[in-house]
Amino acid sequence: MGRYVRRLGILLIAVLGIFRVTAQTGDYADPVADSLLKKYRVTYGMYPDSGILLLDQMIARFKVIGEEKELSNAYFRKSFLLFITGKEDASLKLIDKGIKHARKFNDSLVIGKFYGSLTSFYLHTFKDTKSAQKYHEEHRKYIKPTDSLVYAFFLQDGAQICNVNKDFKKSDELLETSLRYGIALNNIGVQTEAYHMLGSNALETHQCEKVAAYIEKAIDLDQQLGNTQGLINCNYYLAGMMIDCYNNPQKALEYLEKTRKYSAESGITLQPNVLESHVRAYEKLGDYRNALLYLRMQQAAKDTLLLKEKAEEFNRLEARYQSELKETQIRNLKQEEKEHKTTARTAIVALALAVGLLIAVGIAYRNRSRLNRFNREENQRKELLLEEVHHRINNSLQITGALLSMQERSAIGDEAKELLRQAGTRIHTMSTMHGMLNSSKSVLDLQMKPYLGSILEFHRTILNDDGAVCISTDIEDALFPAKFALPLGLIVNELVTNAIKYAFPDRREGNVSVNLSQESPHNWVLAVTDDGIGMGSDNPSAQKGGKFGLRVVQILTRQLKGTFTVVAVSRGARFELRFVA
Repeated sequence: MGRYVRRLGILLIAVLGIFRVTAQTGDYADPVADSLLKKYRVTYGMYPDSGILLLDQMIARFKVIGEEKELSNAYFRKSFLLFITGKEDASLKLIDKGIKHARKFNDSLVIGKFYGSLTSFYLHTFKDTKSAQKYHEEHRKYIKPTDSLVYAFFLQDGAQICNVNKDFKKSDELLETSLRYGIALNNIGVQTEAYHMLGSNALETHQCEKVAAYIEKAIDLDQQLGNTQGLINCNYYLAGMMIDCYNNPQKALEYLEKTRKYSAESGITLQPNVLESHVRAYEKLGDYRNALLYLRMQQAAKDTLLLKEKAEEFNRLEARYQSELKETQIRNLKQEEKEHKTTARTAIVALALAVGLLIAVGIAYRNRSRLNRFNREENQRKELLLEEVHHRINNSLQITGALLSMQERSAIGDEAKELLRQAGTRIHTMSTMHGMLNSSKSVLDLQMKPYLGSILEFHRTILNDDGAVCISTDIEDALFPAKFALPLGLIVNELVTNAIKYAFPDRREGNVSVNLSQESPHNWVLAVTDDGIGMGSDNPSAQKGGKFGLRVVQILTRQLKGTFTVVAVSRGARFELRFVA
């Protein structure tokens, strides 16, 4: 539990932004601008897009009445709303424009607000600590300790930068100072954020008594604010304290149950780090079944977050592409207009023909460049979509596996439980392939050694949990296309499952070996061997129960266009699959 749990970036940006936006000067003397400002204050919190339209009207009004200085504040407000509505590029461009405009009037207060926003944006959304620190230092030039509330948030930004750099001592000093300002101002928001961060720092540095003291104060303030996310984080910190400091996983689960309760009541999805705490608590209690269940839930949550991040990145690329395309079109239109004017003034036919030729070449070059750019962008979009498809498949398979596991525990009858367990192992085999494709450099090919090794490790853990059967491997680290990898994985799953179930009755000890080798170029052999009781008449369970698994293997063999044989051996059984890849 040594990792600092940051706030959701957009939540903190919203808190800072609301303060900074509302901490402006009073109403305007101009009645039209004043009316627009009042409508904006009522609208922007719930309807940021409407707030942007009102700000555009305010900017136009300021230009009409000559209030150039007020444009800086309007630019600041609009840049904030553009950012929280996903228009990051437009927001950053407007911030740059606003800083330049504010410098004309030496408006240090507004310049400081712009740099404060840039610090938050790069720290929480872009995860660019170096840039955040640069803008934080710029902000320092335009802020005064006498601006108490602004300074308190400035100190907290600095503390979070220190946390990323693992300088917790300096972070605590900044937070203590920020807390004193918050108490003096009676500002609950500043106090709550400070207590949260101090508690997290104390947990990071294993100062257990301080963790409890800070988090209890944070809980009181969160309850006053009705901040459900804050209460979830507080109980998460306390659970970490019980695991890391006091080795009390049972108490940790009580706190984690509170996070589940708050999450269910508010509709907030539990983050992967909270699910990871469940895994650690159940592991310490020796409840490995629940630990495995929460581990799967954690992985599914991570995949969901990654899918969301990919979608956001895709939207950013799409918006950037549309913006660049629009700017290119405007430049092209201006260039064409200029060329047309030049041509109209030209009286010499030869020069007119030369200009026309240049225009034609320019248009062809422009169209070619545009086509090349479009092809590059299209390829990027296709790659993102393919990654999203794999993430969706992997996520769905993991959820299906977890549901089958839950259904198995509640099923009545050994046969039903066994069928559900077998279905679960097949789902896990397919999920493993999609998971490894996601993490590999290529989404079309797979390394067989780690892939089959992961499947066999699953069998060691789930089907052979007492370790009676020793599973050994000799697998060449070959790169196979996914269309070969999935059938091979399913075949290994079926043959090893049958061996563990039927070759060693009464949980007797034995050995199963899995070998994948290349006989000659493009010719491969997969062999699964056991030293059990064999498949003769003295093993009726194998003849009855293993038939379905062998039928599955034969179907998959035909898919691979290979040959499957049962090799006679003096002891046990040996199955060989020969195929071309």
